[in-house]
Amino acid sequence: MPTATINKTYSLPGYASRAARVTRSADHASVWGGADAPITLNSAHQMNTYSEGEANVVTGNLTAGHGEASGTYDFYWQESGVNKVRYGVPVTVTVNAIETTNGGAGDDFPTTPDAQPILCEQTEVFTSIDGDEVALFWAALIFGNVLATGRGHVDFQETDNTQVGEIDIEGIILGTAIVDYDIEGGVTNPLTGSPIMEAEISHNDIVYTPTFELVVLADST
Repeated sequence: MPTATINKTYSLPGYASRAARVTRSADHASVWGGADAPITLNSAHQMNTYSEGEANVVTGNLTAGHGEASGTYDFYWQESGVNKVRYGVPVTVTVNAIETTNGGAGDDFPTTPDAQPILCEQTEVFTSIDGDEVALFWAALIFGNVLATGRGHVDFQETDNTQVGEIDIEGIILGTAIVDYDIEGGVTNPLTGSPIMEAEISHNDIVYTPTFELVVLADST
């Protein structure tokens, strides 16, 4: 019976510092990525021109040499200091020009021409997860450099690309961004529903490209 442990530290400088440990056991554990089989995500690029025509239909340009092709992308930006993401967007790339269709989900694209979102083509990882059995899971982006500032997004899907759930990966510390869900401990499970057979992952760091790790502890009893 595999056991996972999560250690957390809570601190308010000048007032208090506390440490907490959570230990969970379940029938089985599954790992995608990690040190033994790293999953390197696609590169992220910032748009150097940007314009929104119809709602959630945008055009713009990338710097020459980007190496991108038409596909499904996630877009990242900020509005008034708030992180935004629109994911699963069909994108047509013609040399350095990009154009989206009115697709995807998440936040509406910004309307200001100086927004210059960062885009990243989704990396598809094949999984086999019964979300209803998950007791604990975490997802991590390992950028490999303490100067990295990136965040990411995961769209969990059925085999026909129907969404089951989605999560953001934020809060980067010393080059690693990680999010954990302790369902057994009372956290709402974002993975319930149909079996998850695919994960579509992206990030927004235009300097450091991360690897991805997903660890799931599940209990079928």
